[in-house]
Formats: sequence, structure tokens, C-alpha cells
Amino acid sequence: MQYIQFDIQCADPEQVEFALAYLAELPFEAFEERDTELIAWVQEHLWGFDEAIEIKTICKDHNWSFFSKTIEDANWNKAWEDNFEPVRIGKLAIIRAPFHEKEEGFEYDVMIQPRMSFGTGHHATTKMMIESIDELDIQGKKVLDFGCGTGILAIFAALKGAGSVSGIDNEAPAVENSLENTLLNPINHIDFTGETLEEINARKGPFDIILGNIQLNVLRDHAPILVESLVSGGILLASGVLAQNVDLLIDHYVNYQLEWLETKQEAGWSCIIFRKI
Repeated sequence: MQYIQFDIQCADPEQVEFALAYLAELPFEAFEERDTELIAWVQEHLWGFDEAIEIKTICKDHNWSFFSKTIEDANWNKAWEDNFEPVRIGKLAIIRAPFHEKEEGFEYDVMIQPRMSFGTGHHATTKMMIESIDELDIQGKKVLDFGCGTGILAIFAALKGAGSVSGIDNEAPAVENSLENTLLNPINHIDFTGETLEEINARKGPFDIILGNIQLNVLRDHAPILVESLVSGGILLASGVLAQNVDLLIDHYVNYQLEWLETKQEAGWSCIIFRKI
């Protein structure tokens, strides 16, 4: 399978975060942030005239330069894995690959086999979500990871003592990688599937806690079923939202029995905590 690799050059690291938010609406499979550069990969057959026009317009409007090249799947995937660095979140957790040496001094040691799915822990939203999960009373609770990516959040919830953990994603490679990562950690099996939110709620819900580190539009569009999938008093952690869009999501969710509790912000991104009334 062939991919197109895009290298987008920005003025500063904060603009890279904004570039990621804009480009996430296009059919890219994965991203990597490198200081003032954003690298994005998309399957060649998914990239057409409309997508080419859109990325040119986005980059022109924000004065970002970019170039692209076609590459083979095996080449870029191995290179990405080889360059994967551990993620350290204070002394709370380290996220590392099997080929990294174990490091002492962290409360939680999360192992993942790096693939090109979202959720390697390098993004500010993942860090805020893990910190927010740590602050919750999660012991014995039923947890859903909505848009699991590599399964990091679900795995961390299980390590924290959640009673039952499920994860869903509409990308088959993400589900496969999440299942693979479960086996690398000292936890019981997590139920990772490609089911919809409606399907997993019918089978396993309602949930005490839902983790939604995903795009703003997805969070908005799924508001009714997210609320239905929560127990009364249940907690929703919503991230993947740019700071300037926080009020839009809060205003939208108050129409669906969700009470705003707190907002965390880092590097232009937000993690918003809601409770079902």
C-alpha cells in the first residue's frame, strides 16, 4: 500500500497544534509533531482533487509551507516506530514501547507497541486526559474509551483499578493495536471493538465514566448518545478541543443534561469535564 507523506512547516510549536486540528478533518491516518513541523500520512487512494485544494487553502490562509512525497507503507511505519520516544507525565506515568528500558520513579508504567494510530501519548490532550483520569474515583467503575486509538486511556484506567473497561474505534487498525497493547500490560482483558457508541451502550452500558479524546465535531454530533450511555451522575472527559472552541461545546452540552465541572488547558488544547445531571 502506498501513502502520501506531507511535511507542513509552521512558525512555532503552537501553530503545529493548530495545523493538527485543521488537518484532522481530512482523511489522514496519522500525524507526528516535530517542533515547528507537522508530518501527516494518508493512503494514496483516499487523496483526491478536493483534498489537495483544501490543504493548499489551509496552508495558504495560515502562511504554512508544505511539500509531499509518495512512500511505501513499510518504510515510513518502521521509521516512525524507530523514532518513538517515551512520554513522561510528571512522576505519574511513563508511556513507553517494549524496546525502551524500564525507568524507575513513575507510579504507572504504560506499555504500547507504537503504530500509526492516534494516541501515542505525545499530544497535550492525552496528557491532560491521563491527569484527569488520575483525579477521578475510578476504582471498580465501568469505563468506556470512545475513540480508543492505541488504547492508552483505557489501559491507564484499567491500571488505576477500573472494574470494567471497554474501548471502541471506527478504524480497524486502531482496534487491533489496542488489543495488542493490552497484552503488554499487567491487566485483565479490555473489550476493544469496532462497535458504534449505540452498539456498545446496548451491550455493555450505561457507563460510569466515558473518555472522549476525539474531534470537536464528533463530540458535538454524539451528544445525545453520550448522555444516554452515562449513568446518572456519570463523568464525561471530553478532549481534542481547541481552547477557542471550549464554550461552543459547553453551550451545546448543557442542552443534553450535562453539567460543566472544569476545563484544563495546555498548548492551545482543552480537556473538559462534564457530569450527567
